[in-house]
Amino acid sequence: MKNVLSHIPLGVFVLTAIAFSGFPLSAHALSLSAYISDQSTEVAPGDRLYFDVEIKYPENPQRADLRLTYEIFEDGKSVTNEKVLRAVETQASFLDYIVVPKNAKGGSHDLKVTVEDYSNLHQEVSASFKILKSIRLVVLIRLWKLQFLWSRFPVARLRIQLAHIFHLFEQIISLFFQFFLNFFLI
Repeated sequence: MKNVLSHIPLGVFVLTAIAFSGFPLSAHALSLSAYISDQSTEVAPGDRLYFDVEIKYPENPQRADLRLTYEIFEDGKSVTNEKVLRAVETQASFLDYIVVPKNAKGGSHDLKVTVEDYSNLHQEVSASFKILKSIRLVVLIRLWKLQFLWSRFPVARLRIQLAHIFHLFEQIISLFFQFFLNFFLI
């Protein structure tokens, strides 16, 4: 009993030193999810792939800067990536996008979202989507997206949707010119 009591002051000193040194005594749980909406599950090369990211960081004691990396994988290899920085307190939810490379192959692809902080936090999640190659299908999908975005306008996302609508309209006109040029030249 005397041996145990003689080590208690040393143990209290060590715990106090750790607490005041800036090392966290507990880990902070983080929940990450990425969702590709139904209207964005099929995109064409050169399109923007829109997705929702939700971060829940309930045990975070203060605002933290988190580094997010968005990557598109084709046959297990990264074909493009984009990095952003977000400040998060306890939770954040936002709409973001990544541009699909123009030379991407048609077929199933994966979007991987990775979140990291400046210490040891690292978490990732992925979602699948499809890249179309047929010009006719691409035009139909873009017209459908244009009509869909035009029909719903939540005020919070108005600016990003208007930019997306004008971008889609520009691509539709470009595809029509490509289609007619290919049709008459071949």
